[in-house]
Amino acid sequence: STYQVFAYFDQLGSGATDAAVSFSASRLPVQGVIRADGPPTLLTDATLAERPDEPLVFEGERALAGTLRRLVRGDAPETAPAYTARDGLSPAEPLFDTGDEQLTAQEIGEVLGQLPPTDRAEPIFAGDGIITLSVGDLALRREPNENAVIASGGVVVQYAEANTSRVLQIDAERAVVFLKSGELRDLITLDPSDVRGIYLEGDVVATDGQYTLRGPRVYYDLTRDRALILDAVFWTYDQARGMPLYLRANAIRQEASNQFSAERAVLANTGFAKPHLNIGVRDVTLTRESTPDGGTRNIADARNITLRAVDTPVFWFPRLKGDPEQIPLESIGYGASRGSGPVINTTWDAATLLGLDKPSGTDADLLVDVYTERGVGLGVDADWRREGNDGGLFVYGLPNDDGTDRSSSGGEVERDGEFRGLVLFENVWDINDRWTLFSEAAHISDELFVDAFFRGLGRDRREFTNRLYLRYREENEAFFALGQINSNDFAANQNLLQSPGATVDRLPELSYHRIADDILESVAPGVLSYFAEYRYSRLQFNFVEPTAAELGFTNRGDALAALGVEPGDTIGDALRASGLTEDAVNRFDTRHEISAQLAAGPIKLTPFAVARGTFYDDEFEDFSPNEDEQLRGWAAAGLRAYTQFHRVDNTVESRLFDLHRIRHIIEPGLTVMHAGTNIDQASLPDYDVGVEGILEGTITRLGIDQTWQTYRGGPGRWRSVDVLELDAEFVITSDDSDRETPFGRFFEYRPELSVPGDYFTGDLVWRLSDALAIAGNTIFDFEANQPQRHSLGFIAQHGRRFSSFAEVRFLNPEDATYVDGGVNYELTEKYNARLFASYDTDEDEFQRLGLQVSRRFPNAEFGFSIARNEVTDETSFGFVFRPLGLGQDFGVRGVGTRGGTQTR
Repeated sequence: STYQVFAYFDQLGSGATDAAVSFSASRLPVQGVIRADGPPTLLTDATLAERPDEPLVFEGERALAGTLRRLVRGDAPETAPAYTARDGLSPAEPLFDTGDEQLTAQEIGEVLGQLPPTDRAEPIFAGDGIITLSVGDLALRREPNENAVIASGGVVVQYAEANTSRVLQIDAERAVVFLKSGELRDLITLDPSDVRGIYLEGDVVATDGQYTLRGPRVYYDLTRDRALILDAVFWTYDQARGMPLYLRANAIRQEASNQFSAERAVLANTGFAKPHLNIGVRDVTLTRESTPDGGTRNIADARNITLRAVDTPVFWFPRLKGDPEQIPLESIGYGASRGSGPVINTTWDAATLLGLDKPSGTDADLLVDVYTERGVGLGVDADWRREGNDGGLFVYGLPNDDGTDRSSSGGEVERDGEFRGLVLFENVWDINDRWTLFSEAAHISDELFVDAFFRGLGRDRREFTNRLYLRYREENEAFFALGQINSNDFAANQNLLQSPGATVDRLPELSYHRIADDILESVAPGVLSYFAEYRYSRLQFNFVEPTAAELGFTNRGDALAALGVEPGDTIGDALRASGLTEDAVNRFDTRHEISAQLAAGPIKLTPFAVARGTFYDDEFEDFSPNEDEQLRGWAAAGLRAYTQFHRVDNTVESRLFDLHRIRHIIEPGLTVMHAGTNIDQASLPDYDVGVEGILEGTITRLGIDQTWQTYRGGPGRWRSVDVLELDAEFVITSDDSDRETPFGRFFEYRPELSVPGDYFTGDLVWRLSDALAIAGNTIFDFEANQPQRHSLGFIAQHGRRFSSFAEVRFLNPEDATYVDGGVNYELTEKYNARLFASYDTDEDEFQRLGLQVSRRFPNAEFGFSIARNEVTDETSFGFVFRPLGLGQDFGVRGVGTRGGTQTR
């Protein structure tokens, strides 16, 4: 038998689980399938016969409703279980209802194929519908070949299509209905087959709920199923983007119920007669199509297109085919900086620009930038999201760069007309439910290109590399195969550049993992678990070869502080001088762990033991002259103790702090581990922090996590909120553990990966209200007997239009205190302003200061920015203009280049 299970957990944690597995969540929905020979048995501490009136239950029902809604509305896997409506249930009757989420048998049946798909009729007037007239005055004129009904004094023509919900209603002052010859039985209710045409005039408005036509004169030819509107305005709505579309022309022809055409027309997404941004076309055909998700979209086929700001042409293109809301120009911006000089940035939709049909699930933008001092920058930014295959491609380059790079450290490097650029590719292919192939590629022309143009990528992105990664997962086992090589002799990632100053090639790396095998499954299930890892790697360092000056560190103090070398020296030479080489090394590593899940009353105990062996085919004699062993043995044993208790106080009530009842949850925990090895960590080249970087000695963590919960929202809307979270831990490490950084950090799931030291860490999150939250963190070093880091900040929503944030941060190793802050203020419904700043209290100056202002028009947004960066000694400004309706968030681009602080 197969059973579907949905559970909704509150304050879920794994403080006493296996040492290698941990998780936590304040709210966690879990969906699963149980396959068993018989019905499952549910063991609980307490059950309730009636539904409790608790916000948690309501939240859980909403989560279940959302899961079912996604299942039946298109997000279900191919193996989604079949649903059968219970006997006597109407297809429109809700199967599940929590107040604002309803699922019907019809919705379920449509998705799972139990109900036939809806037949969407395309004609304007189908033969099986009914035409009804409502008029003030009525007159009949008979002719030999036809009859005519003349209506005046206000006319309403209504056409109701049989077997569908579509109703077309036409309002006008006067109308003439042309009928076939013969006897007339009814002048009020007509069959479409008896009507040859309908002429209407005087403020004619026609709508079927999907589109609206407006004009002084309209003629419907029912024989040819066409319509002609003079001096017309066509109006429809894009459900996906929430954006209207207006088509104005001297004459609009309706070719079908979902198709219109016009000549010398104007397209815009505002009803103004003179829109700020519009598209003029020589001829256009507009078709309204259904989308797979049940919505609709507009498809235009237009020729001789002119993009206009009011009446001024700004761009011309021969043809556009696609969604008219997606005009080819997605954004245009201007910026200027000391390094790059003035630049015009433009982004174009590739499919629309080329007049091609966009493949489903694929987006591609063309980037065209013009630098006054660097030349032209060209690029492609594409991504695809298809079933079982997601990925992206980003290409950008300058064919002839004559500008000056301004690095993040403030150094300047001149360029002499060379080609520069980068290529980034990534793809995830779900071969089946067990095998997945990850692939990525990265190539960068030179060591400063990312820092000069895409500084945000160098600061935040994962490693730039070329990699093929194959993963197999089934139940509690996994296999990984990795091939990785770097095509550049430098590191574009700032963290790799500073430490260790090298990248690592892996050709190949193979690993096999087993997680939580139940050793005593037949005797004492769940008591004793076994974890195993096996890994073979062929490793090779790839040193950073450019000099510090070529990397932008032209100042001696900056080069020594950041890289540890003189401006004219290379990191590679320094690493070679320390005894490291770029020769390939074969390494075999295996890790084995046994953990038990025990209890002593309310205390959960998890003792664990770990053994690890790592073999190298190199003795690293040049790097570690005193070490001559090729096999590192490492072993550890430890204990984790954990418990939880709570107290509920229903008398707490405070309007000031928005408190209604309080539940206080206390979770104390203790972790102790001792590890020993025959080769000191500092004697091994650091290929992997998780292998060579594991600590030795004894590390102890004593922590207590506290959470205060309350209810907010009011009667009928109560929800549970973690109003205050206060976590504290003390970490003590023995003297034989190597200190690496003053900022300590403990990793509960694998203590050997922790940063050693004697320190205290504290974390605070206080949600004073739905509009104000305070957060803080501190690290106190007992060895130095002084704090190493403090931070305290808040984020506040002062109203619908005004928000702010601020943070004070103290870093003791740098003896520096920074104050960061900013505000976002919606001055009016059209104007928005953002101000941000970073202030160095020790230097008594602003490190960064910037202002962004945007103005929203009915169908476009315009913004400008100005910023000052004291670190790079750079002042820059920029502006951007973006048409609306493209489904993207607005952001001010520029401030120098596409890199650094740009939105891309």
